[in-house]
Amino acid sequence: MKVDTRNKKDQILDIAEKLFCNYGSKDTTVRLIAQKANINTAMLNYYFKSKENLFVMIFERRIEQFKTAEKRIDLRNKTASEELLVYINFFIDLIADHQPFYKLMMKEKLSNENEKIVTLINSYFKLNRETLKNIIKRESIYKQADHTDIETFIMTISGFLVCLIFKLESESELVNQRNKNKAKQYLEKVLVSFAVV
Repeated sequence: MKVDTRNKKDQILDIAEKLFCNYGSKDTTVRLIAQKANINTAMLNYYFKSKENLFVMIFERRIEQFKTAEKRIDLRNKTASEELLVYINFFIDLIADHQPFYKLMMKEKLSNENEKIVTLINSYFKLNRETLKNIIKRESIYKQADHTDIETFIMTISGFLVCLIFKLESESELVNQRNKNKAKQYLEKVLVSFAVV
């Protein structure tokens, strides 16, 4: 694929993602995407074949970007507890920095209408849960924690992150470092109390 074609596809994906985040999957039309991307609908169909395929590609691309960012986390010389805190802080930053997409992702998961999208989301969330579980189990950082305790902890963290996704509404809140720091401090307290119990 030529560089120009790849750049154009990425540009269309960026525009379409914003539109899907603003209007949802049902109300975002091929015509609207083409108009905002300054192309005709025939070219849009040439690149992506269908609105459904475009929507799936948006999710695949964004989730792959999240996974790549996660692989770059520096965990050298970290204890398991510190590693867990680094991961939790990473997820808070990711949600705050990409809140419109996370909100779209949660709406798609809850509506459960698009099987391909829901499968992508479930796979991504499962990977994150497994990462957290493995850190908790490693080195017995929570010696008294059984399977139920670990699941409860993961659900507490997940529930907080979902609340964070839907609570942040305006752009000023998204970039507000104070809000991110408060969220991180709260989850650190949860982490400490879980370790002590």
